[in-house]
Amino acid sequence: MPTIKDIAHISGVSLATVSYVLNNRPGKVSPEKRERVLAAIRQTNYRPRQSLQRAALPDCLTLGLAVGSATRDRYFQAMLDNLHNVLDEMGHNSLIFTSRLFYEDPLLSIRTYCDGRCDGLIVVSPSVGNELVRTLRERGFPHILVGNSGDDALSSSCEIDNLAAARTAMGELLSQGHKRIAYCRGPHETRASWQREEGYRQILAEADLPIDERWIGEIPDIRSWAPGLLTLPLDERPTAIFSFSDGVSRLLLSALTAAGASVPSDISLVSVDDLGADVTTPPLTTVRQPFQEIGRGAAEILLAQIRDPGLAPQQRLFAGELVRRDSVGIGP
Repeated sequence: MPTIKDIAHISGVSLATVSYVLNNRPGKVSPEKRERVLAAIRQTNYRPRQSLQRAALPDCLTLGLAVGSATRDRYFQAMLDNLHNVLDEMGHNSLIFTSRLFYEDPLLSIRTYCDGRCDGLIVVSPSVGNELVRTLRERGFPHILVGNSGDDALSSSCEIDNLAAARTAMGELLSQGHKRIAYCRGPHETRASWQREEGYRQILAEADLPIDERWIGEIPDIRSWAPGLLTLPLDERPTAIFSFSDGVSRLLLSALTAAGASVPSDISLVSVDDLGADVTTPPLTTVRQPFQEIGRGAAEILLAQIRDPGLAPQQRLFAGELVRRDSVGIGP
């Protein structure tokens, strides 16, 4: 097992310099020396202060689950519950990191993840360009992204096939005769939102149907955007909305109801997730996320990387399943 002395020898720096890098002491190490130390860490798969439990029980690992502050959101709850259950079934432990540790400067908290408390990290729905993900890559620390693949293939990822999910949702609307269809985006920093919009645009283009940019909505503007659709001239008004998620659909239902509109009589609605979609008024037609399969796939990939650090990053996509309910009516 490599030691701090090995890192110092390989990178050609002092023990103090290695210590400064490991503890992220600002201003103490030049960028050139810091990169040499990080390269040595990656080369040797060095882990600070490996736990005694890990050494005694090599078949029982502890995987960290890193999530943002929105842990009360149904999506994060579902993903965490399934990840925890899958790891428990596989005989491994899980350790949840939330809120401050997810969003603060990772150079201030990276040892919290990498000091032996966990053997690998599952990062749940990080934003594109997330600094924590970048720092984990720098350190060569085993990790996988779940629910948002980021902006490249440098990290392993596991998620629903967002393009396919969008095409499934849009296909349902088209099959019911809708030809003027709006899209309400998810958070800008979430790549899944872009991918679902790309699927939306692709299927309309293939069907030679129009896209009016007034039909593209944003979460912050829902209260004005959704009712505004109903004020457009009849031949310019969308008859259906594809929304990023069930959470966004709930906001749309509230805004449309407040404006005096009825779903699906005045406008149809379809989304993605199937989280509480059966208890809305009306119950939502949605593309169900296979949360358990995503969690199991993420755990399998990460465990393989922990046992073989030389494995290349893997990206795995899962198909969603259309669940028909009452929010989609027949188009004009």
